Amino acid sequence: MRFEVKRTLVAALVGVALAWPAVHPLLVQQMRSNPWHLFGMAMYTVPHRVSSIRIVRIVDGKRQQFESQGITPELEQRLKEFVDLFEGLGVMAPTRRLHTALMAIDPEADSFIVVPTVLVLNLETGILEKRKHRIPVPSR
Repeated sequence: MRFEVKRTLVAALVGVALAWPAVHPLLVQQMRSNPWHLFGMAMYTVPHRVSSIRIVRIVDGKRQQFESQGITPELEQRLKEFVDLFEGLGVMAPTRRLHTALMAIDPEADSFIVVPTVLVLNLETGILEKRKHRIPVPSR
């Protein structure tokens, strides 16, 4: 093999090796591939998955559980969108579309609180623990 061909091949391999840490998390996020496979560069960058979600409605300053029979297909879609955003952005996930869907179902509520629960690994004990986040959904 000629020197120029070898140099081009080595440069290509080095380029792929340098780009892979940026590409692998995108594959994990977009294609839902296993972060531990494909040379696992994204194994520590995977967001925590939401194990459950609860909605609390606030009426006259009092917190009440949102009734599950009030969940419409549109609200279910907005909840799925919110969960996807929450898994990537955490508490910075926007709630505007979720708020619109909730207010359409329950206009008497002053505001809402969304409580996603995620499973996180406790690094000291090695045990999965539930962690709840309280995300206020702003009122009108």
